Amino acid sequence: MGATAKTSETKRQLQEVHKEWIAALERTLGLKPSKIAQEAGLSDTTLTRLFWPDYAGTLSQMTIAKVKTRFGVAGPGEIAVAGATIPGFSEGDRVLFSNDNGAGEEIEKIVEAMRAGRNAVEPWRLRSRALEGEGILPGDIVMVDLNAQAAAGDAVCAQVYDLRRGTAETVFRLFEPPFLVAASSDAALRRPLLVDNERVAVVGVVVGSVRPWRLGGAR
Repeated sequence: MGATAKTSETKRQLQEVHKEWIAALERTLGLKPSKIAQEAGLSDTTLTRLFWPDYAGTLSQMTIAKVKTRFGVAGPGEIAVAGATIPGFSEGDRVLFSNDNGAGEEIEKIVEAMRAGRNAVEPWRLRSRALEGEGILPGDIVMVDLNAQAAAGDAVCAQVYDLRRGTAETVFRLFEPPFLVAASSDAALRRPLLVDNERVAVVGVVVGSVRPWRLGGAR
């Protein structure tokens, strides 16, 4: 099977997992998918389009994160029993930034200014030491441009897929083609990840960062 066929099969399998997740959310929350999307600050078709006959896409990690953050639910593949109440979720390298993170109004204004109306730029609060060698520390807010093309040496946001569980973990690393590597002294983060666009794919480039406790005193 060629690389293109493998990628298509990966997307198809992941789409099925995402459809099951949406159905479980509908049962648990008692809301239609369009309403769930709206409540999470998304377009009302963001979830429903997965059920369109000719739609071949999957949910983005940003979409999943917004739903998880808004409703306090687990992501796709994290539901133990179909129909059961969806448990809370754990956070990996990052968490979607919002003023609910306790950053303060001043930091929120700075983040919005850095976005400058660019819808493809999303702010995330880093949770790991993966980029400490680049001066980006846990707690920093990083701006991720989802439309930027990664170049060698860029700090990037990537997804690591686990088809067995139907999940996609988001990580931050340096892009050293064809690998992602951590800029960290943490031995647990040093294993390089091969970017094969099947199991590991770059989804955005870090284009800026803010350290809240140095800009306005937020903790």
